[in-house]
Amino acid sequence: MMENIKKEMGNSEENRHDMVEITIKNKVYKIHRGNQKVSTIKELSGINPNHILVEIIAGELRDLSNDGSVTIKGGEVFNSHPPVGDNS
Repeated sequence: MMENIKKEMGNSEENRHDMVEITIKNKVYKIHRGNQKVSTIKELSGINPNHILVEIIAGELRDLSNDGSVTIKGGEVFNSHPPVGDNS
């Protein structure tokens, strides 16, 4: 699936200008600026698809819906956690 993400992003000079850095679980990743699916961000970073992706804004945690999306501008910080009530 990572290959599909890379293919969608392409390698042209124009596309590289639209790439920004985000941090997921203390690791920096490059991703296209703009609207991104939560599932795409999880896949990029290897997060369990069943876990909840969390965006950290000004020290506050915001759970993101698994079927939602987020606008990427660059510099966003994310983490994840298992669903509430998950005993794994």
